[in-house]
Amino acid sequence: MKRTFMKTKFMKLYFAGIFSIFVTIVLPMTDRIIASHLIGEVALSAINVVIPVFEVSSFLGGAVSFGISVLFCGAMGRFDKDEADRIYSLGLVSSIAVGILFFVALLFVGDLYLGVYGALLGTIVSTLTLMLHYFSKGCSLHFVKYFSFKKLMKIVSFSLVDASTYLYAALFASAINAFIMAKCGESYLPMAAIYSFMFEIVIIFNAIAEPLDALVAVYDSEGNTEAINKVMKYASRISVVFGVIVTAFLFINAKGVLKVFGLESVELQEPSIFAVRVISLFIVFIALHYEYSSYYNAQDIIGFSILMCAIRDLILPVGFGILLGLRFGITGLTIGIAISFFVTDIVCILIVKVKNRGMAYPRLFIDEEENRQIITYDFKTSVDEVMDVVSQVKSELSNRSISLEVQNKACLIIEEGFLLIREKNGNKDVISECTLVIGDENIELIFRDLGMIFNFIEEDTKVDNFHQYVVDCIMDMYQDKAYILTSSYNRSRFVINY
Repeated sequence: MKRTFMKTKFMKLYFAGIFSIFVTIVLPMTDRIIASHLIGEVALSAINVVIPVFEVSSFLGGAVSFGISVLFCGAMGRFDKDEADRIYSLGLVSSIAVGILFFVALLFVGDLYLGVYGALLGTIVSTLTLMLHYFSKGCSLHFVKYFSFKKLMKIVSFSLVDASTYLYAALFASAINAFIMAKCGESYLPMAAIYSFMFEIVIIFNAIAEPLDALVAVYDSEGNTEAINKVMKYASRISVVFGVIVTAFLFINAKGVLKVFGLESVELQEPSIFAVRVISLFIVFIALHYEYSSYYNAQDIIGFSILMCAIRDLILPVGFGILLGLRFGITGLTIGIAISFFVTDIVCILIVKVKNRGMAYPRLFIDEEENRQIITYDFKTSVDEVMDVVSQVKSELSNRSISLEVQNKACLIIEEGFLLIREKNGNKDVISECTLVIGDENIELIFRDLGMIFNFIEEDTKVDNFHQYVVDCIMDMYQDKAYILTSSYNRSRFVINY
C-alpha cells in the first residue's frame, strides 16, 4: 500500500488518540480491579453503583474540551493562526477550571474513595502526556489571554457529541444496575462491571475523531471534497481492521477479563464469558458508528451527531437489553446489548435515507462549491515524482484553457518549492501533497509535507542554495501567500490570478 500524506498523518493522529483515550479509560478503571481483588465481588458491586458519578465528571470535562480540535483545525485550515490560538487558549483554561470545580465539589459531597483518585490520576497523566507536545518543535499551539462566552458556547456545541458518550455511559450503567438488581438479583450485580467494561472498551474507537477532526476540518475549509472522501474511505478500512483485532482479542481472552475483575463466583463464570464473547462479535459495527458520528460533528451536523450517539450508547442498548432481559434474564440482557450495536447502524442509515431521500450514508452533506475544481496529488519529493506532478498540473491547466503564463507560474512554484523541501531534508524523499484549486478568477496551490519544520515563504530566509534563491525570487512576486504549521506538518498556500 502506497504511503501517502493523508494515510501517514491519519495513522499518527489515530495512534495518538488511542493512547490518550486508553490512558483516560484504564487508570480510572483500576479502582474496580483493585477493589475486586483486595475486597471481593461485593466491593466491585458497590463501586459499579457509583460509577455514573465519574462518567458525569468525564462528560463535564469533555463538554468544554472535545470540540476544541474541530474549531482549532478549521481555523488552521483557513490560515487563521490568531483565531486558532484563541480557541486553544479558551478551551485549555475552561477545561482546567471545570476539572478543578468538579473535584472540589466531590470533596464536599462525601469521603473520597479510590475511584476519585483514579479518575483524577487518569486526567492528570493523560493531560501531562499530551502537554509534552507543547514543548516539541512541531507544536503549533500558542497560549494567549482571551475569553469569549460566545466562543465558549461554540466549543461546547462541538464538544457535546463526544462528551455525551460519557453521560450516556452514566445513564447506561445506572439503568443496567437497576435492571440486574430488580430482575436477576444482587448476586448478578458484579456482571454490571463486565457490561461497563465492554462499554468503556468501545469508547477507544472514538480515537477516530482525532484524525477526522484534524484532516476533515482542514480539507473542508479548503472545499476539498475529494480529499475528505479519501479520508473517510481510509477511516472506514482502519475502523474495520481495528474492530476485528479488538473482537478477536476479547473473544479469545474472555476468561482473562473475568480474572482481571476478580470474578471467581461459579454462578457468574458462564454468563460473564458469554457476555464478553457475544458483545465482542458486534464491535465492528460500533467502530464504524464512531467514525460516522465524528464525521458529522466535523461537518457541523451536530444535532444529528448527538442523536446518533444517543441511539448507539443509550436508547438501543438499554432498550434491547431490558426488552430481551425481561424475557430471557441475564442471557437476554447480554444478547440485547450486543445486537443493539448492529441495529444502531441500520437505524441511522434509515434516518439518513428517509430524511435525505435515499442519499448515501454517511457522506452526503458534502457539496462541491460551484465553479471550483480541486485535484490533489500524492507523491514523495524525488526529482522524478516532483517533475511528474509538474507535468500533470500543466496538462490539467492546459486542458482547461488556462493561459500559458499561469501554467508556467504554477509549474515553477511546484517544481522549485518541492525540490527546496527535498534539499532542506538532506535530499531525502519527503511524503508530500499538492492540491490544485481551479476557480473562476485564480488558481490556488496548497502544499503539505511531513519533512522538517520549514517556512520557505519567509522574507528573511537565509539563501544557501540555488532552489532557495529561485523560491525567494518567486515569493517576491506574490502577495497572496501564506504558511502555517498545521498539526505538526508544513502547509503553504499560493494564489495566482488569471
